[in-house]
Amino acid sequence: MASPDLTQELTCPICLEIFTQPVSLECGHHFCSSCISQSWQKVPGDFSCPQCRQVFIQSNIRPALTLINIVEKFREQKVKVTQPQEVFYCQEHEEKLKLFCEDEHKAICVVCGMSRAHKTHSVIPIKEAAQIYKNKLETSLETLQKQMDLSLQSKREREDGILHMKDIQDLLMRSQMEFHKPGTVSTQLPADIAGEPVKYIKVWREMRAAISPVTASQSCFLPVPASLTLDPVTANNQLIISQDLTIVKFGNEQQSRFYNPERFSTYMYVLSSQSFTSGRHYWEVGLGHKPYWVVGVCRESVNRKANITHSPENGFWVIARLADCKSLKIPDVISQLKVKPRKLGIYLDYEGGQVSFYDAEDMSHLYTFTDTFTEKLYPAFNPCRDNSDPLTLLTG
Repeated sequence: MASPDLTQELTCPICLEIFTQPVSLECGHHFCSSCISQSWQKVPGDFSCPQCRQVFIQSNIRPALTLINIVEKFREQKVKVTQPQEVFYCQEHEEKLKLFCEDEHKAICVVCGMSRAHKTHSVIPIKEAAQIYKNKLETSLETLQKQMDLSLQSKREREDGILHMKDIQDLLMRSQMEFHKPGTVSTQLPADIAGEPVKYIKVWREMRAAISPVTASQSCFLPVPASLTLDPVTANNQLIISQDLTIVKFGNEQQSRFYNPERFSTYMYVLSSQSFTSGRHYWEVGLGHKPYWVVGVCRESVNRKANITHSPENGFWVIARLADCKSLKIPDVISQLKVKPRKLGIYLDYEGGQVSFYDAEDMSHLYTFTDTFTEKLYPAFNPCRDNSDPLTLLTG
């Protein structure tokens, strides 16, 4: 008879029968192919191991080839053991097969064991031989199980390693770009030149999820989009600013604020608390579905009290979505677009004398100013006299 322990090892935990076409799950447990399929069909979308309850993303099952071979051999041995009694008789002497010839690896009767043919052979009782070979089979099964477990573990580690390398390789390929500083050109730079510095931002957004912020800031010349805040001291009295100083919108009523020489009186401007006198900087502004807005940078010495033209000559490097851009000498770049940007990216290169604007959702270039900067510059925001969506400073 087969060993109870061996039978248990080859029994399906679901049907409690010897495995039929056994398959292996990612957790290492085995089941009949039909049993696990029927189990998963009862609860659609639930791909979990009935034994350890580990949940899988998809029904990923693999044939357990080694176990299939072991089961087949086990069935063959079981068939031999359960065959009718007449097969256990010697066909030549019609005696019971009580001995086992270790030299010829076959069962023989007592008469055969006394014959000249087996006189020099090692002959032992058949029950003793059965126990010896049963122990060998169990040892072999245990070894094969360990090898199968190691093979599955190695396969999973290899697959994880390959997947990890493909992430890494993809990011490295997309980040291996050279930066070429724009030369002295016309005010409207070609898109391929103007967009060059901000190409890094698209790569950065994908890479920063895989590397720590400290490592990231040291490994890329262009920082993550700056975290700016609004300066209420500069805000026009009809502007409403959120408590966290990141959202500004137009209000119908005057806000209660003290007079301040830094405050804009005529136009709906508010500046950021941060200013720049050197370096490269990038920040983003959420526009929502606003029909009117003005966004860009201005120098510290701009006239904040009188009617002025929003031009570089007067210290404003801004773009806008307005009906009268030309009269204000603001580049009319938004009205020409079929799809209006909902998020604006602004890139300032102080030493390079460049202020560039991008649709921050796809980093498509909108416009670039080139000039020489000699004093402190502030990010400037104007939600206009418009009660729709506010302007929102998007942090890194």
